[in-house]
Amino acid sequence: MSAVTRRPESSFVRLERGDAAGGTGYSEGAFFPVSRKGVCVVAKGYRNGGMYRAAAMVFLFVFLFFLPPASEGAVFFVTQAGAGNRNGSSWDNAFGEAEFCQNLNGSSVGDEFWVAAGKYRPSTTGDNTWYFVLDPGVSLYGGFAGTETSRSQRNWRTNVTVLTGDLDFNDTVDARGVTRKASDINAAGSGNSIRVLYAYGQGGVLDGFTVTAGYALNDEGGGMMDVQSSVTIRNCTFAGNFSSQTGGGLYSTKSFSTLENCVFSGNEADSGGGMYTDDSASVADGCIFTENEAVYGGGMAAVNSHVPEVKNCTFSKNTASDRGGGIQTKNSAVVSACTFTENSAVDGGGMFCTGFAPKVTNCTFSGNTASGQGGGINNYWLASTTIMNCTFSGNGANQGGNMANLDSSPAVTNSIFWSSAVGEEIFNDATSNPVLSHCVVQGGYPGGTEIITGDPKLGPLADNGGLTRTRALLTGSSALDAGKAAGAPAEDQRGVSRPQGSGYDIGAYEYTPPSSGGGGGGGCGVLSAPFPGVLLLVLPLVLLFRK
Repeated sequence: MSAVTRRPESSFVRLERGDAAGGTGYSEGAFFPVSRKGVCVVAKGYRNGGMYRAAAMVFLFVFLFFLPPASEGAVFFVTQAGAGNRNGSSWDNAFGEAEFCQNLNGSSVGDEFWVAAGKYRPSTTGDNTWYFVLDPGVSLYGGFAGTETSRSQRNWRTNVTVLTGDLDFNDTVDARGVTRKASDINAAGSGNSIRVLYAYGQGGVLDGFTVTAGYALNDEGGGMMDVQSSVTIRNCTFAGNFSSQTGGGLYSTKSFSTLENCVFSGNEADSGGGMYTDDSASVADGCIFTENEAVYGGGMAAVNSHVPEVKNCTFSKNTASDRGGGIQTKNSAVVSACTFTENSAVDGGGMFCTGFAPKVTNCTFSGNTASGQGGGINNYWLASTTIMNCTFSGNGANQGGNMANLDSSPAVTNSIFWSSAVGEEIFNDATSNPVLSHCVVQGGYPGGTEIITGDPKLGPLADNGGLTRTRALLTGSSALDAGKAAGAPAEDQRGVSRPQGSGYDIGAYEYTPPSSGGGGGGGCGVLSAPFPGVLLLVLPLVLLFRK
């Protein structure tokens, strides 16, 4: 890798709340595109795709294929202790902790920071108002040992890279310096940063880090604040962060960010213990929310107009002292292929939906509890929730062990309500009139359509394939082939195609009959050919000379 030329040193500025870009003029709806200069070839006067026009098209195709990428940013190397002349140009001259803080802010689009295992604070002088800033188009990659020459060589699971707000190192931490629970923060004086990381703008990447020990007293986003951005957050853990307001682990507002394969654990806030999304269309895919605490939305809270998507996620052992142990929604969130288990709240142990029209598809609710109403799910105050192919079993509450509806009329199809641990399966107040169709309900449900009362024969919550645990349908289940085809999802919670039998199964799990063996062969498709680039280059020439 060639050496890089370091830009002049810039001081690490502090962004004030509400100043999304630190005075850069960035405002809502603005974009920071990465542009590529290209050539447009136009051939006129030749009908029916004549020779010149075709040749021009082939030339353009070849030119674009071999066009070098947009000017690449620099790669900067970071180790906890630093090395050599500490200019970040190589592992032998790596930035140390202090230089990392100073040089991250003000980076250019395309810049990458490769950060080796260790602990890194946003301030080495004890100033708790400073935090790391992820500028637009800048990528942070953790998980390096400090010898790699390629990003693909890193191992973020083994080389744990910690961004910590524990400035004076007096929190209760594990062997790798991670504050596992918000209650382990020793926030006496100003010993913890008001947050660990701030991201804004388009195209940033955070990959392979543990974000911990942020302490946002009278502020949002103890671990991270994500403002008007489309950042990608991948392979990260948010652990032991605190906010006295919203978003203990992560606060996302007016953003279109993507979270992949992340863990939120031991975070705490008034609302959204693990994560809080405000007017954001963020996507959480393959994430785990566990042992987070809040008054509202122990694992996650999602509010206001934009529609976040939550899929392939697990919510377990989260707690809300009021509503929504796993999730609280105040928007039309789309939740699919998720498992809610052992979450607890006063109302809505697994999920609490207030107003709007959230959609819950292919989800399993098992073992959640509410001391009030709705152990599995609580639909409240005009919530027009759509529930499709979900399994509710073993949840408990004073009223509505598996589901409670208050001034709400959800549409429920192809779902199972069985073995409520405490309370009736479904509770409706006088102003609720849910519509149930093709459902299995223990004890029946008056007014429903095609309601089945036979035993669905559910297996225990287990790893039955896919990214989340499910409760399998066993042989002889009343839910087999009994579902409604119209509107049913094409796959079950595990990603198994529906239907497998003569009809769609009810619940989140599609039963697969014992196979007689066999299966399709291999082969090599066009896109998996050994040299797809060559194939795509030759194809236009073949079409040209057919004329």
